[in-house]
Parts: sequence; C-alpha cells; structure tokens
Amino acid sequence: MQLLKGVEFMKLIKIFSFVVSLMLSVIISGSNSIMVGATTNSCEEGMTCKSKSFNNNIVCFETIMYSPEISTFHQDGTTTYKKKVTIKREYKRADTLEILTDCTVGLTFKYDKDSFVTCKCSMLEKNKKNYYLKPLMEIFSEEKISTGSVKYNLYQKNILESYDYIADGHIDVFCSSVGDIGINSNIF
Repeated sequence: MQLLKGVEFMKLIKIFSFVVSLMLSVIISGSNSIMVGATTNSCEEGMTCKSKSFNNNIVCFETIMYSPEISTFHQDGTTTYKKKVTIKREYKRADTLEILTDCTVGLTFKYDKDSFVTCKCSMLEKNKKNYYLKPLMEIFSEEKISTGSVKYNLYQKNILESYDYIADGHIDVFCSSVGDIGINSNIF
C-alpha cells in the first residue's frame, strides 16, 4: 500500500509540474522578457521534481524547492529582499531506487528590486562508499542578474579502489534584481 501512495504522489508531482510548465510557457510567450524557459516566482513557495535515466541502471532525481520572498527593512529607509532556492540531486539505482549518492545546494539571492542582486551558496555532499558525486559551484554576478551554477560529476569505485567517471550534469539558477528566478538544468 505504501508503494501505491508513493506512485500516486509521483503522478501528482508530474501533473503539477506539467501544469506549472504550461502556465509558465503561456506567461513567457506573452511577455517581452528574454528569459526563455525561465521559472518566474512572484512570492509563492513551491517545489518541482524531475528525473532522468542514465546508463548502468542509474536514475537522477532533481528536486528544486524555492522559498517565498522575504522583505527586510533597514534603518536607512531601504528595503532588501531574499529568496532561497534549494536543489537536491540524487542518483539512485533504477530497479530498487536505492540512493547511491546525493548532494544538496542552497542558493540565497538578495536583491533590491532595482539594480542590485547577489548570491550566496551552501553545499552538503553525502557520498556513499561505492559512488562519489563531485559538485563544482560557481557564482556569476552582473549588474542586474546573479547566477549560481553547479556542475556535477558522478564516479563509481572500481576494483582497484579508484573512481571511474559515470555521468555528469549541471544546473544554473539565476535571479534578477527584481526577484525573477530562472532555472536551466540538464534534468529539466
């Protein structure tokens, strides 16, 4: 019965993701924005989950959670805003869904809804004994946009106790100075 509930939950997530994607494509096609394929979040919180199969009986699950906008009023009369995006990437066995390795990245964007935006990141790696997921995090900041970019490399331990390359992936999350969030991932 528990498995049935999990399957139903995954179906609901897929339906929700499809509806959100459809709504965003309508919003994006009707705007003058150049953020093609971007996810815009006004001040709602939410979660999106997708998966992608790889060779060697491995499936990658990527869950993206985003917080509502938080306002901070400062003594000098200015206001700054924050949004947090958390990305959890898990590599699992396709047949048993046993977690092989995973990594969680947290990105906190701070902006002023005019011309200022920054990004801070945190990362939590959980490597299993036979698999190793190596994330490489970079932050690119420009005047009105900040991007957190993560490149993942998955390795498996061989009989010589060294690691062989299995797969790679990436995700880029950007935030504009007005608080629009965009996502580019090899899983989505």
